Amino acid sequence: MIYLEGGGDGAPARLVPAGSDPADPGRTNRERTGQGRSGQGRTTPARVGKKTGPKPRFTVEEVVDAALDIGIGSFTLADVARRLGVATSALYRVVDGRDALVDLCLRRWIERVPMPDPSLGWQDQLRAFADALWEAHAGNPGMVAAMIDRPQTVQHVYGPLAEFCRALDAAGLEGGPGRIAFAVDFVADTVHMAYLGSQRYGGAGRGTDGQGTEGQDAEGQDADGRGADAQRDGDAEAGGEEVLREYVEGVGAQDEPDWSYRTWLRRKVEFIVAGLEAGL
Repeated sequence: MIYLEGGGDGAPARLVPAGSDPADPGRTNRERTGQGRSGQGRTTPARVGKKTGPKPRFTVEEVVDAALDIGIGSFTLADVARRLGVATSALYRVVDGRDALVDLCLRRWIERVPMPDPSLGWQDQLRAFADALWEAHAGNPGMVAAMIDRPQTVQHVYGPLAEFCRALDAAGLEGGPGRIAFAVDFVADTVHMAYLGSQRYGGAGRGTDGQGTEGQDAEGQDADGRGADAQRDGDAEAGGEEVLREYVEGVGAQDEPDWSYRTWLRRKVEFIVAGLEAGL
């Protein structure tokens, strides 16, 4: 279909196809406005801004919380995913695997150990540090074993403990950075081993019968499936510890009614403090 255009003011009229651009009859109005035959724009600008889509249903902090709640020594990724209500494969969006999650748990644990009040004397700061570390272990019983299994996690303590060492220096602990770091490490190792001992020999460990010994089933197999002979071998290895425990408990019954691993830990810390005060 065509129509007649122009012809006024002496200009000659011309035939123009319907729907075309009068300035360019060979170009239709749809082409001039950027629309093709399909009706879709050919020059529509690209979309800008953030991508749309569902937001993540969980964060890495929530994954760490779930793992710690289950227990650092016993959680599996399937357990954590079940706790969060997601598929196990979804966890790999925020963690690389179980080992990586254990590292994150250890970092969270260490960062949350409260450092002592820097206004205290260095002796009281060391005592408070030992108490805080013990309480942190009590809240996460599998932490000691996890730290022993993954010694590389020491990298996570550098920040918090460096600040603590500076506070001890400012409070008057002499000997320079090396001696101060040694003192902090000595106290920390003492706490770790004391707590581990309380779990293994104090009846607080998993799989015990309340008396600090592994229980056996009706067929003579212990909690991890070993036979009676293997159990006796394990008892022999622990014999020295048991003899020492009997002696200490015997003394405690007479002289220290409040004997416990915690009490003896504090005595050990006092021994360390006394040695530092003497310049050892």
